[in-house]
Amino acid sequence: MTSRVHPSVRLHRKQVAFLVVAWLLILAKCVIVSWAIEHWQIPFKAGWLIYPTLAFALLATVLWIFHRGGEE
Repeated sequence: MTSRVHPSVRLHRKQVAFLVVAWLLILAKCVIVSWAIEHWQIPFKAGWLIYPTLAFALLATVLWIFHRGGEE
């Protein structure tokens, strides 16, 4: 039985830059949502929006980094 897991994943500089910008935008969105909910006293916790955002962003990031696109 052979394993298809590769111990090292190499990203190009443009890919790393894209990930950094994407995560900065995601984090900015989370800060803005948290501020808006506190500022306008919206009757639910900011975590209901922030936690799923971070979870799906993390999942998308992991899938994108480890996706090989059919390369063999």
